[in-house]
Amino acid sequence: MFMEECYILPGKKMRNLRVIIFLVAIVLFYCEGKKLPLPTYTPDIRGNTSPVEPYEPIPADGSTDQPVNLTLSWKCYDPEDDLIKYDVYFGTDTSVLELIAENNPDTFCVLDSLENETKYYWKVNAKDIYGMQVLGSIWSFI
Repeated sequence: MFMEECYILPGKKMRNLRVIIFLVAIVLFYCEGKKLPLPTYTPDIRGNTSPVEPYEPIPADGSTDQPVNLTLSWKCYDPEDDLIKYDVYFGTDTSVLELIAENNPDTFCVLDSLENETKYYWKVNAKDIYGMQVLGSIWSFI
């Protein structure tokens, strides 16, 4: 009953409960001289976390014999089910990938007129509506 009425910040009850549990765990572990492993994400002031890193790229990383017209796609989610937008980078040199889609609400990006037998690189950065961002890995295909 207490937890049903308890809000640290306005918003979702579960998000606030996770923040409470996280803070209590930190206090308990450090008070006993034990170190608590840091999470792989950093919550912001609202307890919000970044989306997970995009995964399961299509075409698959390292794939070959791709058509000159294709659709890049990936999977991604946000632990709090926040709206996610994607920045898609693409090119033939990993050091100078060009932003080809900014704030894309979809988990795909259509490409056409690619060169045969050319190695292409791409990556997807995901960000939620609160500005929490995760940088994606670089994938490639030929």
